[in-house]
Amino acid sequence: MFSFGTAACIGYDLAPTEDNKLMTKNRLEAAGLIPVTLTQGGHAPEDVTFASVDAVAKRPWKYNTFPLSPILGGKRSIENLEPESLALGESEDSESTEDAELTVLPSQRSVMTTLKLLLHKKPLGDITNPEFVTEGLLFNIISPYLPPDSVITKDKVGDWVGKDGSFGPIKRRWVNGKRERGRPLHVVKNCYRDFTIDHAVSYKAVREQLRAEQDLWLTIGYVRKSEDTKITNETRKGLLELMAHKLKLKMLCRSVYASWSSSASSSMIDRDHEPLPELVGVDGSTQDMVELVTSTTKNVTIVAIDYAGLTTSPDDLHSFLKMAKKVKRIIIDHGDHPELITRRELLHVDGVIGKFACRKPCLRGSTV
Repeated sequence: MFSFGTAACIGYDLAPTEDNKLMTKNRLEAAGLIPVTLTQGGHAPEDVTFASVDAVAKRPWKYNTFPLSPILGGKRSIENLEPESLALGESEDSESTEDAELTVLPSQRSVMTTLKLLLHKKPLGDITNPEFVTEGLLFNIISPYLPPDSVITKDKVGDWVGKDGSFGPIKRRWVNGKRERGRPLHVVKNCYRDFTIDHAVSYKAVREQLRAEQDLWLTIGYVRKSEDTKITNETRKGLLELMAHKLKLKMLCRSVYASWSSSASSSMIDRDHEPLPELVGVDGSTQDMVELVTSTTKNVTIVAIDYAGLTTSPDDLHSFLKMAKKVKRIIIDHGDHPELITRRELLHVDGVIGKFACRKPCLRGSTV
């Protein structure tokens, strides 16, 4: 099995030399992170990622960890780590308020995404209980994950659920001697809810990983506006600049590249051969991005806002990845949660690259 140092090198995509092991260990200690794999995920070398020490200590069942030295046949668990190796960095609670992120954003999309993780029409083994979910129970389920000053009400959540339609129509039943309106659903048990949400909504974890890798990886953003003749050049400029600012601030992109006007289904190597107008916070055009990712010696993460913000052509994305061999992963910002997709998944796992064959329009990342 891997040692802590070897796993750290794998996570950074470095050769597991003694120098690299020491360098990555020191870097992780400074960031308060350790290398892990998810117990419910894969265990291959490419599945190694990083998690904060506090997160592992609070939820040891969620992670496989690595011993400080190789233990043949040893169990990868938090018990294998020396106490001093767990006391790395500061607690997550010490993070500044400015950098803190809410588990669930107070928006319709975020609330509905979270409820769909916790409520199901069919049972999920031993992790759900059958419940008649009234509006009151519905709000009690979501409210612990909303910010204290949220203006979202019970009626508002009930209205969103009704309009969404995912949980079926309202029914009437007698509950505790009272006629109630609700839906028969299977609700994730209390003891599993935090894990379920934390596993799915993970901006904080992604940002921690990007910070830890910033000296060894290039994290770049990509923004695009469609060929819409109804908007003025001034509006187009403002939208692209605001989206670029969002990716740099929220997703820690070192640089952001933009397509001034292109179809989501167009080939990326054919976009933006004309000079790009001057844009604040934008570091170049699609062609500049192509030149960068095909010439850099560092591994690259590309961040885009929604699938269509990058491309809606799986075939073109496949060709692009074959050409840009240093692009090791793509992060899609869905607004309420990030989705990290590795190069291996895109090229070799059935159905993954097909997610980009979406017909819905690019999210309004910014408005002016």
